[in-house]
Amino acid sequence: MKFNPPDTWRVSKPVITKLDSNTTKHHYSGSRGYIITDYDTLLDTFGTPSIRGSPDGKVRVQWVLEADDGTIITICDYKENVPITQMKWFDVGGFSQDKHELDILQRLGFETAEDYFDIPKEVRYHEV
Repeated sequence: MKFNPPDTWRVSKPVITKLDSNTTKHHYSGSRGYIITDYDTLLDTFGTPSIRGSPDGKVRVQWVLEADDGTIITICDYKENVPITQMKWFDVGGFSQDKHELDILQRLGFETAEDYFDIPKEVRYHEV
């Protein structure tokens, strides 16, 4: 049976709400690091992406999330060209100066990396 999360749910400590495609809360967010996971896990955890495709073609899928403390978190496949189902890491965006977005994702049980070179080599190159 496939996990079908509600729009808001409690996992560990933070409460995360997936925002829909009409939101503008993620506009002008910047990269804060990376989440090391696969597409299916993101689907199982957060449901379908908030946004599919970007006007400039740099993003195919993006989740826009809001934590209970107001932190906006974006997860996307920024400038990737491998099939989404083969990806093992995704870009994490937000607005905090201290990369609080990564802390929230870690509290949800995800592995994160602050820098591209902190991602294990076998994951960076999408080796199976």
